[in-house]
Amino acid sequence: MIALLSMAWGLEGGAAAGLSLVTNDPFQRVAGLEVSTFLAPTERFAVEGRIAAHPLVGKPGWRPLTHQLVEVVHVSPDISQPLFRGELTASFVPLQVQQGVWNARLGAFAGGGVISTRDDLEAIQAQGSAGYEAAQNELHPTYVLGLSVDAVRKSVGVRVRGQRVHYVENIGPDVREKKQPHMVAVELIVRR
Repeated sequence: MIALLSMAWGLEGGAAAGLSLVTNDPFQRVAGLEVSTFLAPTERFAVEGRIAAHPLVGKPGWRPLTHQLVEVVHVSPDISQPLFRGELTASFVPLQVQQGVWNARLGAFAGGGVISTRDDLEAIQAQGSAGYEAAQNELHPTYVLGLSVDAVRKSVGVRVRGQRVHYVENIGPDVREKKQPHMVAVELIVRR
């Protein structure tokens, strides 16, 4: 059965946990862990809280381009790694497919939150600079937009999420930069 925009009321909740990657950073590899919980008053709408942690890797996480820019050409790429983020989003499920004990959903979500970042002063070549050190660790308000696909058998399944996190960051004392990391997560999901 395929349902487009039909609505059934009934409280559903659940949790998810998995791995996430930043896919559009040309200078470093960023991976992390995410956990979330959600509450859905209908099968079409849900509210979800999510936290994610991204371990600080520094120079071992640099891509080959970064090594070349910093060590050979002596150019300073702006490397800022997300450390932690928290989000509260609302989601809408316009398409749902039910086949026996399997349930698949395509959803869109939007919301806000915070992200904590740390500038890599070695890559920026600003170690010892008071202005850069003062802005090295920051907490930014964010807004989030994304899509998700769930495939659940009875109450356990897999979710793939793609999202863009928007925020503005200070780079040293004088530069403000808009950041938009694309994050993809693969999660184990449990529904009740």
